[in-house]
Amino acid sequence: MNERIKELAEQCWDRRLDGLHFDREQFAELIILECADWINENVGLVDDAARADLLKHFGIHIEVKDEVPRRGPRPNPGDVFE
Repeated sequence: MNERIKELAEQCWDRRLDGLHFDREQFAELIILECADWINENVGLVDDAARADLLKHFGIHIEVKDEVPRRGPRPNPGDVFE
């Protein structure tokens, strides 16, 4: 596993009453967001609309205002594309 995957995984742990919990859904969302960002930055053929469509295809709903968030804090589950 490369370092970036480990960094993403570290963001998916939370402490609960019954101990630590790994949020697999959040992990999947972070990987998809990372892939969309990488394609956009390295291939350069993907515009914001295509990136938003990719995220929407995988059910990652984030609020779009001026721009789709990139590699920042994780979107809140349940946020919606507009």
